[in-house]
Amino acid sequence: VSFGVNYRSKVSVDVDGTAVFQNSGTFDSAYTLPLPTMIDGGVAFYPIQGLTLSAAYTFENNSEVDQFDVTLTNGTGTLAAPIPQNWKDSHTIHVGGEYWIDPKFAVRAGYARDINDSIPDTSINRIIGDINAHEVSLGAAYHWTRYRFGLTWNSRFGDREVPVTATNP
Repeated sequence: VSFGVNYRSKVSVDVDGTAVFQNSGTFDSAYTLPLPTMIDGGVAFYPIQGLTLSAAYTFENNSEVDQFDVTLTNGTGTLAAPIPQNWKDSHTIHVGGEYWIDPKFAVRAGYARDINDSIPDTSINRIIGDINAHEVSLGAAYHWTRYRFGLTWNSRFGDREVPVTATNP
């Protein structure tokens, strides 16, 4: 049996670019994208030779993201534009397995389930999407001398209908 824990503190990434508004013109834009605290914990079992079964849980402290502070600048001045987010914490369960058919070749499979939608309808957008998703993966690995090569297919699927409103066009 193996156990593992991972902690990532909240970090921020500076993002800049150009914003073009139909009625207002072009602006230089900048904001700091917060990446919330994340904690993962997992366990792996080895019931028979070559077989690994694992389970994990991920907590993402999305409630740390209350707004994006965007700054817009053009030749006439600077405008601060806070964009409310009000995200909720998210929880994900993962299970998976790997089986070495022989010492050189393995097959892998996994499944993950998001427990809840963490981004409210009022702040979800095309850039930062969020669905209460199912995730399936299949893969293989090849061991050659000191190297291991892996190939994985992954699909994330689910439904979410977000109403079109003034705050979310």
